[in-house]
Amino acid sequence: MVLLRLPGGRAMTATPAASGSSPTSSVGMSAAEQAWKLLLQTGIHAIECVFEARPRLLVHAPHRIFERLQGLADVSILRSR
Repeated sequence: MVLLRLPGGRAMTATPAASGSSPTSSVGMSAAEQAWKLLLQTGIHAIECVFEARPRLLVHAPHRIFERLQGLADVSILRSR
């Protein structure tokens, strides 16, 4: 029996395929199915990255501006001393 760790902390147990059985992986999925699943997961991950980047930009851009203004104010205070 094999214990596989999946993303999110989930665990999956699988038994190895018998020696005379069809060409399936240890979790019961053919190589072609695994390739398609990997391809789909890669595409979904790319789409998720785009959707996650937008809110991140909306938060980080104003924060960077604020930090820059604060840094300029600190420099001007130190120069005036």
